[in-house]
Amino acid sequence: MIMRNKHPSVQPVRDAVAVTVALLAMFAWCGSATGAFYLNCAGCHTTPQTGMAIANYQTTTNLGNGLLRVFQVNPGQTAVIQWMVTNGYGGDYGLNINNLDAAGVNNSSNHMAYTADPAWSSYFPGTTTNFFMVGCSTTCPHVWTFNLVVKTNTPTDFYLVHTQMAGYDSASAMWSQQESFYVQVVAAAPKLSISKVGNRVIISWPGTSDCILQQSSTLAASAAWTTNGFSVTTNANGAKSINITPSAGSLFFRLANP
Repeated sequence: MIMRNKHPSVQPVRDAVAVTVALLAMFAWCGSATGAFYLNCAGCHTTPQTGMAIANYQTTTNLGNGLLRVFQVNPGQTAVIQWMVTNGYGGDYGLNINNLDAAGVNNSSNHMAYTADPAWSSYFPGTTTNFFMVGCSTTCPHVWTFNLVVKTNTPTDFYLVHTQMAGYDSASAMWSQQESFYVQVVAAAPKLSISKVGNRVIISWPGTSDCILQQSSTLAASAAWTTNGFSVTTNANGAKSINITPSAGSLFFRLANP
């Protein structure tokens, strides 16, 4: 575990010893650089504490691992994962995240394809190790951010990720906290296409979507969206469309889950 110095007044000798011990413990616990390589800070930092709170998540869910926070992201986009430092203990601390390429919860053959945040360190680069950690710095932020770029070929699924914060407080107690969360990769919403032929308007969308087309005369938060009995046509390529004569005034369309 690499420590970050929160207070400049902490003795340099104590820092050096703590870093050395933590690094030795990391290799002793983790062994070789393989896909099963997981950092276990609690192996040395045995005093459980509450030092961080996961922030910036979109929802929560329970898929058999307890009620966990969920970061939702579309393939090809970035999940901004944040932790807030809440301990107030002083001393030094560090933060890591494990098993980013772990199997999806619903399908053990799925694996999340991603590009990790270059601001975080990946140990044993070029191998299949799968934990990342913030590198040393002269200052410690109150909010730690990991930008996870999910690649376009990542299967839609829930991916369980583990995180640990560990350090020693102003009384030199070796503490740690373990938290888990999900990265949920969700399919990107289909897009509507609108074209005009004479006095008719054609609105189309991909046939792979199960969404239904709705319309409204306003975009106000209280707007009532309706289907208005559209006659939907499916062409040879599977694309769906409606062909209408627009009425006076504004008319807005959207795709919604059934």
